[in-house]
Amino acid sequence: MDQQASAIPHVLVFPLPVQGHITSMLKLAELLCLAGGGGIRVTFLNSDYNHKRLLQSSNAESRSQNYPGFRFETFDDGLPMDQLTKGEKISELLGEMDSKTRPVFKNLLVQIQPPVTCVIGDGSLGFISDVSLEERKIWRG
Repeated sequence: MDQQASAIPHVLVFPLPVQGHITSMLKLAELLCLAGGGGIRVTFLNSDYNHKRLLQSSNAESRSQNYPGFRFETFDDGLPMDQLTKGEKISELLGEMDSKTRPVFKNLLVQIQPPVTCVIGDGSLGFISDVSLEERKIWRG
C-alpha cells in the first residue's frame, strides 16, 4: 500500500442490527463522507439479512456512487432468521451477537484493506470496543 493511501482515514461504522440504529448510523456514515470532502473512507458493516432488507427498501447502493470512499461490508451474523423476525428480546439478541459476531468482527478488522483507523460502533454492542482495543483500532484515554 502506498503512503498516500494509508494516510487517508478509514472509518468502520457498525450499528446494532435493528432498523432505527441502521438508519441513524447510515446517516452518520454519509455525513462523514460529506465532511471529509472525499478524504475519508467509510465502511458500513451490516449483517447479510439486514443488508438485503436495506437494499429492498431504500436507495442504499447509491451511496457508493455518490461518495467514492463509501462501501458496504456484510457478514453472516449466524442468527436464525426466525429469531430476527419474531421480535426476540433485545437482551437475547445482544448475547447471541456477542458470541457469534465477535469472531467475525475480529477477523474483519484484521483483514480489511486499507486498514481501519477508527471504529464507530453502536454502544449496545460492547464487544465492538473490546475487539477494537485488542486490535489497536481505538484507544481509550
